[in-house]
Amino acid sequence: MSALVVVVLIAVVGGLILLSRDGDDTVELTEAQLRDALLTEGDVGDGFTADTAEESDDEFDIDELDASDECLDLITELDEAGTELFGGGNADVEAQAKFDGPAGEQVEHTLSQGETSDLGLVRDVAETCGEIDVDDGESVGTIGFEIVDDVVEVGDDSLTLELTVELTEPFEISAVSLGVLWERSGTFASITTTGEVDQETFATEDPDEGFLEDLVTRADEKLAEVIDEA
Repeated sequence: MSALVVVVLIAVVGGLILLSRDGDDTVELTEAQLRDALLTEGDVGDGFTADTAEESDDEFDIDELDASDECLDLITELDEAGTELFGGGNADVEAQAKFDGPAGEQVEHTLSQGETSDLGLVRDVAETCGEIDVDDGESVGTIGFEIVDDVVEVGDDSLTLELTVELTEPFEISAVSLGVLWERSGTFASITTTGEVDQETFATEDPDEGFLEDLVTRADEKLAEVIDEA
């Protein structure tokens, strides 16, 4: 699989993993406690089933990205900080759940704790980069970043990030994922969703913002309960 296609898959369906800052407000959690805070099939809704397939360990090559020096510097900083926006990540403790919907929808919920990074760096990437051209010699496309307002506010800090992937070669595909990233007491959380997929044309619908809001609200409630009991 080409590196660009790997980037596309991660951007569309992958989790956005952030690492928590060390600080007096951090409540340290074990992997078991993080798993207790993950969404379940019952939380996500009828028709969704847990996806237990292993993720690819392929990583992107920054040389395949065509963007401004300022943008590339931020992406490098993001990657080195351990934020899994394009793969990688170095969380000390992490838990993840993925779900497939009846019409091709996908949901991914990730919780993590570590030593570095915060939402500010992700905001900087989205605001500075906007859209990145990608060409690995086999495939050509773009990845667009946009911060979306007024979807849901949870935890101590949160943001909603829309990723738009458009591939033009060797075939055409366009897909959007919508993710909410937030922090609560030193734990970073993210939920990303994709919309329905036409099984004949593979055209994708935009994610349902109301559905995402419900998922994030429920996930933050579960995380708060685990933190309170820790």
